[in-house]
Parts: sequence; structure tokens; C-alpha cells
Amino acid sequence: MPTSVKELFDTSGVQLVGRVNWGQQIKDDRPGIYIVAVTSQPDGKKNLYGKVPPIDIPIIQKWINDVQTLRLDRVRPNSKELQQRLCRFWLPDEPILYVGKAGKSVKERVSAYYNTPLGKRKPHGGGHWIKTLSEINKLSVFWGACNDPENTENIMLKRFVDNVSSMTKKVIHDPDRPFPFANREFPHGNKKRHGISGAVNRD
Repeated sequence: MPTSVKELFDTSGVQLVGRVNWGQQIKDDRPGIYIVAVTSQPDGKKNLYGKVPPIDIPIIQKWINDVQTLRLDRVRPNSKELQQRLCRFWLPDEPILYVGKAGKSVKERVSAYYNTPLGKRKPHGGGHWIKTLSEINKLSVFWGACNDPENTENIMLKRFVDNVSSMTKKVIHDPDRPFPFANREFPHGNKKRHGISGAVNRD
């Protein structure tokens, strides 16, 4: 069953403070949590792209060109092969693509997320699969402030995982780890079996 942004905030007991379009600055320096979604409505439960994620071949090709260590199942992939693998982690009925935490400042953390190119490790290389989307500027970022972002993130991700439908689990590459598209690990140490390695430059 799809999970809305509002449901995750309600589950964690954190108040939803606001929403911006991807790329817009969040003016909130408090610690907190943020969610990237395909919908601008906090109670929206529809993935507007359905079974066809807007994962862009030219973006994928640039990623491969920029990161010479990138491998798929230990082999240097072409752009189509890598795109197809990423598509297998797209949850077609879920509007939420990423749940992230900000230990010091939501403003600074989300800004770092925006400004880290695909294939770079710093300042915020987590959730970088978002950067493969051709329509990234149509995404929304919701946020709230909280004193324990790490625990809040865990609560939200558990609720999300518990709600993923059996139908969706049948179509994704790793049905045992049905995390939001760009979350690759939950809880700490339990990583998606995506087969992608060496995906960021270490400089």
C-alpha cells in the first residue's frame, strides 16, 4: 500500500514544517528530517511516473564516463545496462523517493544534497540515484525539525518498508529491501543488493 509523506511524519511524531521544489533553498537551520517525493501534496499517494521512471540515459552515460571505477556486477556497464538495473529499484506505486536526515541543519544538508554532482562523494553523496532522473526539478522536498534525526529516519523508513505492497515487491530487484528508490541502506549495514560498485570518485 503506498505511503504518503504526511503518514511518515505522523508516524514519527514530527511536525511537517514545509515544502520546496527541488533546488529551492530551505530556510531552516535546525536539525531534522527531509523527504524527496514525486508529489507536491503531503497526502498524495500516487507515483506520477508509474512503471516508467524518468531515468535518463545521457545522465547515466556521463556518470559512467566521469567515474572510471563504476561497475555493475563487477563488470564495466554501458548506459542501458545501468539504467535497466536502476529501473528495477523503482517502486511504481510509491511517491516517496528518498528519506534523509540532517544532524545539524536541514538547510545545509539539503543544500549539500542539491550541490553534489552525480559521481562525487562530497559534500553529500547519499541518495545520489535521485540525480539520474531527467525530471528532477519537478520533485518536491518536504521537511520537519526534530531533536533525534537518526531515530526519526529509522522510524520513517520502517513504516515505509512495512507498507510496501506484495505486488511491488514482485517487480523490484531486491524484494527483501524495498526501501525508497534512492535509499540504499536500512538499517545501518543492511544494503540493497544492487550490484553497483565504485560509483563515486574518492577525491
